[in-house]
Amino acid sequence: MLCMECRRIRELLPLLAGGELEGSLFKDAREHVATCERCREELMEFGHQSLLLKSFPAPDGSSSVWDAVRERIDQRGMGSLPPAGP
Repeated sequence: MLCMECRRIRELLPLLAGGELEGSLFKDAREHVATCERCREELMEFGHQSLLLKSFPAPDGSSSVWDAVRERIDQRGMGSLPPAGP
């Protein structure tokens, strides 16, 4: 069973691994991870996942990509998506 501090810090671990945590939250998370093996291991896993995701190219956000996704979903009978943005 997790202590209250672990529960609080675990919500912050993805942000900490991604370098998106600042100020007192950053300090609290780093201090906790330094003393808690369980949270430290989870932080390392988030770090590995973050590096893996960063190794892939950013997706093309053009509407043609989303049109193709929408068409595939429609072909598979998985419902439909709303039209692409503006």
